[in-house]
Amino acid sequence: LSSNQLNDTIPQALSNMTYLRVLDLENNALSGLIPLELGTLSHMEHLDLSYNLLAGRIPSSLGDLENLLFFNVSFNKLTGPIPRNGVFQRF
Repeated sequence: LSSNQLNDTIPQALSNMTYLRVLDLENNALSGLIPLELGTLSHMEHLDLSYNLLAGRIPSSLGDLENLLFFNVSFNKLTGPIPRNGVFQRF
């Protein structure tokens, strides 16, 4: 779904896609917060939310994504430190 001019918030309902392995929302105009619920996607390996208008902090719940190998949230309006729990200790 990258580069599709998507321009709303990231739907919390994505957390219902329990076997989702790749979520690439790069280069859109998504705004708002990164949903805490994304941290329940235990099969997630690749999460790219870069080049959007996301604000707030990176949810510490994303540290629970034990299978995450790639994580990119660059070029947003995020604030605060990168969480240090769980998978974030590897990055």
